[in-house]
Amino acid sequence: MTLGGRGATDGMQDKRKQTGEEGVSEESMDNGSNGTAEARTRRTVMLVVVGVALLAGALWGVGRWSYARAHVSTDNAQVDGHIVPILAKVGGYVRDVDVEDNQSVHGGDIVVVIDDSELRVKLAEAQADLEGARAAAGTTRPSPRATWRRSTARSGRHGKLPDPTALSRST
Repeated sequence: MTLGGRGATDGMQDKRKQTGEEGVSEESMDNGSNGTAEARTRRTVMLVVVGVALLAGALWGVGRWSYARAHVSTDNAQVDGHIVPILAKVGGYVRDVDVEDNQSVHGGDIVVVIDDSELRVKLAEAQADLEGARAAAGTTRPSPRATWRRSTARSGRHGKLPDPTALSRST
């Protein structure tokens, strides 16, 4: 019995076309094992490509995650900290710095050592002036010791003078 003027074989061919099935030809029967090997090779290549892509994606993701753990990125950042200026009571050249960058310091810690050679010269001059004033109050000439102190105070800037024992005591 035929439906719509078609035979039973015509209906089967239409059904095969709709589902994508094709009849087996003699050529495909001869090369049947070769078709399966090509399919396996394609499948293996695709699995390798997908595996490599997944591995590369995983390595990239781990790298980004590792970087993000140690670095912060923002367009609206602020730093909250205590900034305290360090001021010296006396001025001078810095001879030594006793702290490292970002080191915590506490009250009383020595942070900077200032070169005191100029201050020592000024102290020696002041002591020599004091002795000179005391000597002038009692006598008309300052003592040799006061003269020596004043000259050694000035020698700090202009070179060394002889030892005070080398001065004559002709007073």
